[in-house]
Amino acid sequence: MRNRYIVLTLVVCLAPLAIRWAYIRYTELPKNVVLATGPESGEWTQLSNNLADAIERIGEAHRRIDVTRENQTSGAIDHLKRIDEKQVDFALYMRGARGRHSADVKLNSPPQFVANVYSDLVLFVVRRDLYESGELRTPADLQKTRTDGTPYRVAVGHPDTGERGVADAVLDYYLNEGRGGGQATAPAQAGGAKPEEYVERVASTYQESKSRFEKKTLDAALITAGHQAPILAQLLGAKESACRLGAIPEADAIVTHRVSLKRTTIPQGLFRAAGANVPEQPVTSLSSKTMLLTHDGVSSQMVEEVVKIILSEDFIQQNKLYELSQQGVEFASANPEFPTHPGAQNAFDPKLKPLVDPDFMEATENLRSFGVSLLIAGFLAYQWYRRSVERRKDHLLDEYFDELLKIDRRTLEISADDEQGAKRLRETLERVIGLRNEALSEFSAKDFDEDSAADSFLHLCETVAAGIRSQLLRWQLRRSIEELSDQIKSSNS
Repeated sequence: MRNRYIVLTLVVCLAPLAIRWAYIRYTELPKNVVLATGPESGEWTQLSNNLADAIERIGEAHRRIDVTRENQTSGAIDHLKRIDEKQVDFALYMRGARGRHSADVKLNSPPQFVANVYSDLVLFVVRRDLYESGELRTPADLQKTRTDGTPYRVAVGHPDTGERGVADAVLDYYLNEGRGGGQATAPAQAGGAKPEEYVERVASTYQESKSRFEKKTLDAALITAGHQAPILAQLLGAKESACRLGAIPEADAIVTHRVSLKRTTIPQGLFRAAGANVPEQPVTSLSSKTMLLTHDGVSSQMVEEVVKIILSEDFIQQNKLYELSQQGVEFASANPEFPTHPGAQNAFDPKLKPLVDPDFMEATENLRSFGVSLLIAGFLAYQWYRRSVERRKDHLLDEYFDELLKIDRRTLEISADDEQGAKRLRETLERVIGLRNEALSEFSAKDFDEDSAADSFLHLCETVAAGIRSQLLRWQLRRSIEELSDQIKSSNS
């Protein structure tokens, strides 16, 4: 019998240690992380590589993390497919990119949102000679027929990119939709041709577009990228560059058709390099948020660490993430297109972080029959219930205080000069008494004894009620005096 007690004591003592060890092992950071880097010469590549380096540095402090970089991926739609198939763990995505591909992109489960990182700019880049001659300066000029009858060649990105969807939306607005409620408003072209027949949409990578601009086989490009994308410096960053930056007029109207976009203004000199000042004046354009996505197979701890990296001052300064530097968590967590990963929620609001990791709880569901586990779960549930009850009572008490103050303010507006005013005062007094009785029924004697706020509420009720009673008493005395005066006058007469 004694040996049984010894064994039972050992089990009870060692069980918490075993659970703690299992929890640490289950929730530790993964050994391998796969990250998509994005198209060549885009800002996604540089930013993704910087993120991969930061994740590796975290591994040095905890356990080694090998980051596999999927280089030269196509873009947002390609990233969405890779996340859905769990080929990569983290990938950047342009907000709204799936819109026009929703019928083609079948997701097994929705990807999960990690954080907004920055806003891409939508840039109408025009070949230099066409811009300087005045022939082509904005997308609206694409409605005009060229003198030689050939169509304008406009680079719009490959189908697997979010850039393609944005470019199509802008061109469709000027050529087919938008103005006039969905009908093209450009004048009819020679031979009865439609405006869209005078634009050839060219699927092109950044480097292909650069080469075609130099060979003058491309007239313009609608590029959606961060202002630090290398391709923008190559096309716009010098006086003798092959391209110039055109405005996108009627941006406010375009965003009503494409709600994932936002009107913006490109400041003067944003792409200043090699003595150039591009643009020379502020230019009206559009922007779209770039966000980081993951899948439900990535642990909450890993996602939480990644969010901390993105919000860190070093990462923001390294990548010049202006919006994150100004707005922080507010920008990072705003308007997610997909469900937010629990790890990201923990990073955005640490107060809501659960005591025990949800993934661990789910994985160890069959082990909860252990007595110690049940005891711990019961204790945590009791603590949570007690706190929730206290929060509910605090909230309820706040409502009582608010209602009582409103009554007190209304009382000041009531004049007891007549019967109507006295009636309103009596009704107000009844409401104060009723409010006090509600509080007495909601809170116990212990609550009033331990919580000074609850006790103060009762005193405040008595004070307000006493004020109302004094007004009623003065009205009754005044009325009695008036009645007595009237009786004296009538007896004298």
